[in-house]
Amino acid sequence: MQTSTKYISNNGVRIAYQLIGERSDIPLVMVMGVSSVKEDWRFFSHNLASNRQVIVLDNRGQGESDVAPGPYSIETMAKDVMAITRALEINQFDLLGMSMGGMICQQIATDTPESIRKLVLMSTSHGGPNQTHMKPESAQALQANPGASLFEKASKAMAVNFTPDWIEKNPEAYKESINESLKQKRSGKGIFHQMMAVTKFNLEEEIKNINIPVLVIHGTKDQLLDVTNGKMISEKIPGAKFIPIQDAGHMTWIVDNGETEKQINSFLGN
Repeated sequence: MQTSTKYISNNGVRIAYQLIGERSDIPLVMVMGVSSVKEDWRFFSHNLASNRQVIVLDNRGQGESDVAPGPYSIETMAKDVMAITRALEINQFDLLGMSMGGMICQQIATDTPESIRKLVLMSTSHGGPNQTHMKPESAQALQANPGASLFEKASKAMAVNFTPDWIEKNPEAYKESINESLKQKRSGKGIFHQMMAVTKFNLEEEIKNINIPVLVIHGTKDQLLDVTNGKMISEKIPGAKFIPIQDAGHMTWIVDNGETEKQINSFLGN
């Protein structure tokens, strides 16, 4: 599917987005995580667009969006997403977010629940002191050696999105993920501001009031945000459905032979 980048301005900050697929009554908005860009969805967003229009975007600080001065907040990035839907005159949509994107989506569902028909939360957390925090070894993996090559730095950072077992069994697929990642524009300053926003995020109590259909998907071997985070979210949101993706890491859809896509299509309806 051919796509082209469009832009909106939210209080002077330019936010980039793309429309994939034919216009539908209820489009799906997909929101990525820290350091990630709209292209990182790769085949996943295009596959989901076979049943509905999909909107992907670059959060402020990354890709083709502005690297605005900090500090950032999850609330501000949620308003960036809503600025896109307002510009497109979309009154209601389905919403999907992974990792930090899932936090942004929880914020939107808390602030403007009437805008969302159904909500999908992937590999994310509700934040706060009671979440399961990242393991020290995973945090260290994100700290690259300054003397390393770009490929080596990307390889080390990318590894925590998968599992050691999957990387060992799929070296070519892993190498492809690294090379695709290196094609995109990423900002160190933007990553820092996004990470600071994540550390301040806490909607543990607020999500208990979410009253829309919610699907929570989480890899059982997620090294960045432990699967217990997904379980906690599903237990706190009334009626939420929890789907563990067995043996998958943070980016479930790349390694699960279509299971994440199948579950989302079933939940949203074809």
